[in-house]
Amino acid sequence: MKFDIKFDTKRLKAIAKQWKKNPYVKVGILAGKDDKRNDGQTNTQIAFAHEFGSRGRYGSLPERSFLRMPIQDDFPTVFNQYAKSPEASVDFVRNPKKFLNVVGELALQVIDDAFANGGSSKTKWAELSEQAKATKKVDQILVETGQLRDSISYEIENGGK
Repeated sequence: MKFDIKFDTKRLKAIAKQWKKNPYVKVGILAGKDDKRNDGQTNTQIAFAHEFGSRGRYGSLPERSFLRMPIQDDFPTVFNQYAKSPEASVDFVRNPKKFLNVVGELALQVIDDAFANGGSSKTKWAELSEQAKATKKVDQILVETGQLRDSISYEIENGGK
């Protein structure tokens, strides 16, 4: 008895070609969202000072990571919930761009949660100083105008050369 088995690898090759470009998601304050604020600083400057802490123009600011720590602490849980869904597997294989858009949206969700909760699930932001509390119009940290939070977005890069 003889069997001939043939594989049609066209679809597999098409999938490999899509991912071969090494597409990725960029999350943060991207070009076009880095507006100057009323105080003359850009969103990127304000973000850097809070993300890593700083000493300077406004005195000493403690680190209040709204990008790194939420992504490190909370993104894996949120992503793993999505990754277990059948939709994630289908998107990964058939539509990498859709898959990466979901990754970007999940990252924004985690970052928005950090703004709402004053940090990540594991790393809470330092409380405001009494001096800062006296000058703020809102009780929430890093949300005086919402401009910083609203400047955060994502985009998909195709990668490759």
